[in-house]
Amino acid sequence: MIPWLTPAYLNYRQSIHSKGIGEQQIVRQTGGVAEYAHVKLSVEPLAGTIGIKFTENVTPDRTLPREFLSYLEMGVLSVSKKGPWGFPAGGILIRIEGGSYHDLDSTAAVFQKVAAEAFKSAMLASHPLILEPTVTCIVCVPEEYMPAVFGDLNQRRFRVTNTRKMHFHEIEGIVLQSGVLDFVAELSSKDQRCRLLFDAPGGI
Repeated sequence: MIPWLTPAYLNYRQSIHSKGIGEQQIVRQTGGVAEYAHVKLSVEPLAGTIGIKFTENVTPDRTLPREFLSYLEMGVLSVSKKGPWGFPAGGILIRIEGGSYHDLDSTAAVFQKVAAEAFKSAMLASHPLILEPTVTCIVCVPEEYMPAVFGDLNQRRFRVTNTRKMHFHEIEGIVLQSGVLDFVAELSSKDQRCRLLFDAPGGI
C-alpha cells in the first residue's frame, strides 16, 4: 500500500470563495490588569498560492503603530494552521482595514488574540471551501477494458491530460486523491494487466 493513498494522508486545505470582513475588540480588566485591542481586517481569494499574504504593513488611516501590525500577522498565522473547519487555510490575501489601541493597555498578546478572532470571523463570512488534494497518475488498460475504465474515471472526476496507445492504452491525468483510494484494487479485479502508475501527490 502506498502510504499517501490511505485516508490518513488526505491533506485537505481550506480557502475562500469571496471577500469577507471580520472585526473584533477586547476591552477588559482582570485583577488590576487592563487589556485593550481593536482590529478590523478583510480577507479575499488570492490565486496562485496556497499560503497567506498580507498587504503593506500600514493601515489606511494609520490608526495602528507599525509594531502592532506584526502582532496582528502573528495572531492570524497562529490560527490559519487550523482554519474554522479544522484544515490549514491558504490562498488568502489579508488586508488590515483599521483598528485602535491604548498606550498602556495594548500588548502583543492581546493584539495577537484579537487578530485571531477577527480572522476566524472574516473566514466564515467569505464562503469558505475545502480544497481536496490531487494526484497525477497514468492508467494502463488493455483495449477491451477501455469503455468500462473510462466510465469509471469519469465518475471519479478524472481530468485527462494525455492519452497514447502503445502495448496498452495509457490514460494520463489528474484526479482527486480520495478518488483513487480503492481504484488500484478495482482495476486489478478487471484484469491483472490493468495498472495504475503514480507520481507524487499534486496540488489542490
